[in-house]
Order: sequence, then structure tokens, then C-alpha cells
Amino acid sequence: MNIDTSLPPSLSAYAATKRRFADRARELSVAGGSRMLNIALESVSVRVMTRPSSRRPCCTPFNGTNQAFALSPGGQTRDYVFVDDAVTAILLLLDHAHRTPDRYLAAGVGGARASRSVASPSWRGISQVARHGSIFGAMPYRAGELMDARADTSLLTIA
Repeated sequence: MNIDTSLPPSLSAYAATKRRFADRARELSVAGGSRMLNIALESVSVRVMTRPSSRRPCCTPFNGTNQAFALSPGGQTRDYVFVDDAVTAILLLLDHAHRTPDRYLAAGVGGARASRSVASPSWRGISQVARHGSIFGAMPYRAGELMDARADTSLLTIA
């Protein structure tokens, strides 16, 4: 099993290395090598995020201070999945991988819907990060920024 990323390989050396490994593992498994389950894991959350209308904070400042942060414009969406749900999905996929004759399986694990980043301007009213003076748009998007992250969870429907 490989826990992969959904980030485009052009975004960073990390994403490029993950993609190269996944591609090579797929080639080897299809050619008769070890069986492979490749899981693209989306953004894992360990805390329950509150609804924007609740006005309760959903996150804490990244560095624990009240200093301002230079941020991108914040238009990205991310597919958040709670850690317990991610673990459950991975266990289901492992069980499915053991029962299928397929040598290579690829699956996504996410919350099955994309939402605005918790640091986006639309969350300004509840985000402690924003309340501490974050400056949206002070930094440009990264080259190749993934603007809309969504897991392909279709394999989970049969697992």
C-alpha cells in the first residue's frame, strides 16, 4: 500500500517524487510484481470544523502567535476528511484489495466534496488565523497550484 498525494507533480519536489513512486509501483505490479494499492489522500483534519454561521473558531494560528500571515488570495477548495473517516476508508480499501484479483488498485480518500480552505477570505469571520490579521492576496498562488481538490472515492463504493 502506498499513501499518495493528489497534488500535481509540477507543484513541488514532494509531489513529483510521490507521483514517480506511484507510477513505477503501478508498472511493476501490472508486469507481475507485487500487488499494489495506491491511495491518494486528501486533506486530513483532526478537529471538527464548525459551520461559518456558528462564529466559533475552527482552527488556531499556525505559529501560535498573533502575528499577521501573508497568504494567497484564498480561492482554493480542499476536500477535507476527518482522520477517523480516513482510517476507516483505508481499512475498507485494504480489505477490498485482499479480495480482488486485480494487481493494481488506485483509490482516493477524501470527504467526497470540496470546500473552501479554512484560511480563505470567506471564513474570515470565524478563523482565528484571519482574526489575527492575515493578509489575503499578499502572496501569489504557487505555480501549478491545485485550485479544486476532490477525491475520486468511486472505489470506496464497491469496497
